[in-house]
Amino acid sequence: MKNTNSKSKKMAHIILIICVYFSLITPAYCFSSARSFYLQYKRDTEHVKTLNAELICNSRFLTDAEINKVNKLQDGKAWNVKVSIDDTLPYSSGIPVSVVGMNNLKGLNENIIKGHFLRSDKSRKKLTCIISQKLAEQLRKNTGDTINIRGINVTISGIYSSITNDQSIKMSYGTMRQIYDGCYYQHNFTGDNSTMDDLQRTLEEMDENVMIFETEDKLSEKNQVKNFILEMIGTRMFAGAFAVAAGVINIFILMISEIEERKSRYALMLAVGARRKHIFIDLVSRYLYDIIAAAILMIISFKRIST
Repeated sequence: MKNTNSKSKKMAHIILIICVYFSLITPAYCFSSARSFYLQYKRDTEHVKTLNAELICNSRFLTDAEINKVNKLQDGKAWNVKVSIDDTLPYSSGIPVSVVGMNNLKGLNENIIKGHFLRSDKSRKKLTCIISQKLAEQLRKNTGDTINIRGINVTISGIYSSITNDQSIKMSYGTMRQIYDGCYYQHNFTGDNSTMDDLQRTLEEMDENVMIFETEDKLSEKNQVKNFILEMIGTRMFAGAFAVAAGVINIFILMISEIEERKSRYALMLAVGARRKHIFIDLVSRYLYDIIAAAILMIISFKRIST
């Protein structure tokens, strides 16, 4: 009989330790996760402020008239500016290679089949370009290789597909300007000096504004991430609060069951003059070591989860 009682008491201790452990570790993990998401939310908020400031500082967009001028150059493809055919580029087929400076990079990026999309090089030191699949095969070049154009090394970031036998090297307009000084016209394009000067000013203004479109994309992405983070924070906080409530209820039930088991003992204590606080102290001290053990387990587990 004593062995049975002893086993039941040990089992009660183990159950209490497990309940207290999960009552501590679960809300601790949930609240810690919510805090991590909150810190990320603060960083993203600061980044959004910076992007907004950048967008406001550079918010000079092209007029419809300016866009129409460029549309005439490339048969309706605004902001794709081709320079004269460059006969100095290395090639294996004997066919001249064209270089295209791109200010609107979104449409072209859909055809990338290998490597990375073309982006503006205004904030980067390394100049990059993408080349057609046909040209890559002829030059035996792959992504990560470099092409020397007029003494300047340009890294191939991607290879794009083309329905025609396109032999082009395409790069951001800013990169093209560093290689070709003053070549802002399409091959075989003719125009008087005033037309060319007007076109050059338009393209230079476009080059200043290319980052605006990239900034808007980044801003949209950050706002989406912020909304997701807010949802995660709310979910973690709700789960943590629910875990705390469940833990308190579990411990309360265990305490009630313990009181029921020791009802006669506590009745005797009250009969001999013991106060209720003495009974409470007796009840807490009975499971004090179990609670401490659960807390230690919680700290160890939480450190492992955090690392």
